[in-house]
Amino acid sequence: MLTTKAEEFEFKELLAQYRLSIMREEDDLSKRPKETVWTSKRQEFEAELLRRLGAAVSASPQPRWVKQEDQNGCVVAAIAMITGKSYAEVKAELRPKDLSTDAYTSFDTESYFYEHGYSIVKRWKHVYFAGTDREVWPIQPFAPVHYVQVVSGPSGKAHAVVMLTNGDVLDAWTDSKPKKLSDYYQVNEIMGVFFAPAPAQEPPKEKKKLSKREQEHADVMEEVRLNAIQYE
Repeated sequence: MLTTKAEEFEFKELLAQYRLSIMREEDDLSKRPKETVWTSKRQEFEAELLRRLGAAVSASPQPRWVKQEDQNGCVVAAIAMITGKSYAEVKAELRPKDLSTDAYTSFDTESYFYEHGYSIVKRWKHVYFAGTDREVWPIQPFAPVHYVQVVSGPSGKAHAVVMLTNGDVLDAWTDSKPKKLSDYYQVNEIMGVFFAPAPAQEPPKEKKKLSKREQEHADVMEEVRLNAIQYE
């Protein structure tokens, strides 16, 4: 785990460099369309990130398979797996929907993660601003856990699953046996999920005890301030 401030800072610097490398590489796609997106440089960042993330992830509870209890409850189950909550707990937090005919979307998922202290990084096959597709898709795991939108068959119906750092996929609709993204007809998007805890609050500083003279001066100044407000 990242046990010291120095290690935490170094890790955040590495993560920033990694994300910058992705941005630069995608920016060059239109100039170098024949080169693979997943270059050796990015693989170096990836390996180091996963090495450090692995230490932190292995020390915390890993996502466990959660069965979806409704016809269209895959999003609820995926969030439950990632957050460690029960299906019922997550469903109670989301806006009411009839999951026999309706379903939650990736927008609901993103909003939920943001509001609960997570940060996300999304990837698609098509790099929109460059106007080209990635040559390697789906990409390798790049986060402690991933929310992935897949398509099970030619019908085109979207389905939410969870991918772990080793590439195993937990599917709430089938059974607890891990799958791979290659088992699905199509992968629409991959959302890397990182827990971003709020900064630790420093304990309040103990108020300095004033001497009698200092207290008298402070009282006078407060009286002057109140009078000034009164006559504004």
